[in-house]
Amino acid sequence: MKFFLLRHASRDSAFGLSDNGLNEVGHQEALFLKTFFNFPDLPPLEERLLLSSPKRRARETLTPLSQEWNLPVEVDLLLDEMSPSEDFGAFLKRIKDFRLALSAREVSLAIACTHNDWIPEFTQKYLGENIDLRKAAFIEMELDPHQCRLVRVVQDVRRLTDK
Repeated sequence: MKFFLLRHASRDSAFGLSDNGLNEVGHQEALFLKTFFNFPDLPPLEERLLLSSPKRRARETLTPLSQEWNLPVEVDLLLDEMSPSEDFGAFLKRIKDFRLALSAREVSLAIACTHNDWIPEFTQKYLGENIDLRKAAFIEMELDPHQCRLVRVVQDVRRLTDK
């Protein structure tokens, strides 16, 4: 399975809300992501999967792609950022549970949008390195039930979509 783990785009932090949506820059970043993910040789729709943290900014990051593909974004609670009341061990267990659940899915392409605390923990556990991403950046991996293989880290999708 081709797996893209992406950090949500830039959010609106004007009011200090914990579940706010994207700002103008974030909406532009989401459009760049949509352009990138329409690469040649996409698998059929039934073999694609869009997953998101329940946070609004993560869902909005995938919205343009979801609309382009006419494919719903599945909200996955396992992708949520760590809550202040959550034990770190429970947080790590959620990441492990996500990996196991994703491996059981019969898809060729999965894109998951999550948060800056979640991504380095996933990459440390499954790639052996702590990878921090900028907003709207992603990690491309090949995933099978037994291993994750790093393909590339893209910190600025605009460089890939400029023609």
